[in-house]
Amino acid sequence: MPHPIAQHLYKIQAQTGHNFFKLWDDWLNLAVAALSRQEGEDDERYMTIMRTYGPRIPGRDHPADHFAHALGTFLHTCRTESALNGCFPDILGTIYEEEAITNRYTGQFFTPEHLCKMMAIMSVAPTQAPITIADPACGSGRFFIAAMPLAPNATFYGTDRDLTCVNMTALNMLTRNANAYVIYGNTLSMECFGGYVTRSTALGGIMRRLDAATALSLLTATSKAEAIQWPAPVSLTEPARRQPSDEPQASLPVVQDKKGQFGFEF
Repeated sequence: MPHPIAQHLYKIQAQTGHNFFKLWDDWLNLAVAALSRQEGEDDERYMTIMRTYGPRIPGRDHPADHFAHALGTFLHTCRTESALNGCFPDILGTIYEEEAITNRYTGQFFTPEHLCKMMAIMSVAPTQAPITIADPACGSGRFFIAAMPLAPNATFYGTDRDLTCVNMTALNMLTRNANAYVIYGNTLSMECFGGYVTRSTALGGIMRRLDAATALSLLTATSKAEAIQWPAPVSLTEPARRQPSDEPQASLPVVQDKKGQFGFEF
């Protein structure tokens, strides 16, 4: 049985014939437009999508009604799950994967949530400090969700080249009242097309859009910070030059074990 959010989208599919993933992308774009509310710009984004579904027909539900019900279901589910378990699971990523399997769509599959938790425990020391946590290919934001209980005051920097993933991460950060920058771009080529910033407040999360220039400056700053934290490895092709003050080091004896493998004695 599809998730109630997906059921609302399938009702639109029955009316329009659009495939599920077009409806999913449209719903995500409508959701972020409705929740970011950036001085008229998001109103136009919202209406541009809705115009493609045509006018209302008397006596018949319009796709806008089902999109709105899907968003209401998502927010209600987030509130309910949060009240029950505090750190609730990745609802959006799970629906996306389940429907990909159901529709025989060979698309993206995200790191399982239990592995994200393990990765978070291995890489994030529990702290109340305002640290920063970055993910260069954030998907739906699962690693951030897993890291939040360990670093509740962290600021998250996520990048993904798929707008569907960017929208899911932005909504996941917003509904968890997290401080985050979610960049729509490519970490390897340093291309940026925009993104979102979410802010934690006493009344719940707020979200605003980022333009491409601001997103690029954030991605550049994040990349430089990671380079400082993780220095470039020593080249394996060129020997390191010995400084005049270096003391000569005694060579380690090389031994061969019974399997023919070489090792070093310490």
